[in-house]
Amino acid sequence: MKKFILILFVCLTSSFVSSQDLNCKDFHIGKFEMDSEFGKIIITRTETSQVEYCKEMNYKASFDLVWKDDCTYELSNEKIQIGDKIDTNNSIKVKSKIYKIEENVFFLRVSSNIDELVIDCKIKKVN
Repeated sequence: MKKFILILFVCLTSSFVSSQDLNCKDFHIGKFEMDSEFGKIIITRTETSQVEYCKEMNYKASFDLVWKDDCTYELSNEKIQIGDKIDTNNSIKVKSKIYKIEENVFFLRVSSNIDELVIDCKIKKVN
């Protein structure tokens, strides 16, 4: 009986650990969705760029992306493809840090060099 309990414990523990195996690198590349007060934002990310699209805001922009470490990246060099550009002299740099992961969802803390505001976001990976 003790052997059965030990095997059951090992099986349950290993299945729990494998479901928690996602790490920041699993969210470096792919397609993501974020619900905001302005509408759903679709994010498409490659190794070196990120495109953000929001139909409700009539906005689409691309950014250069640089990973500073496994969980922190910086967006810069905004290029508006649809919509109006906010006058930032193209000097905006957005720093994002993944601080929590739950299944296919990650939580970001976002700040920029043009404002002291820090925002927390919840983003879902869709592929």
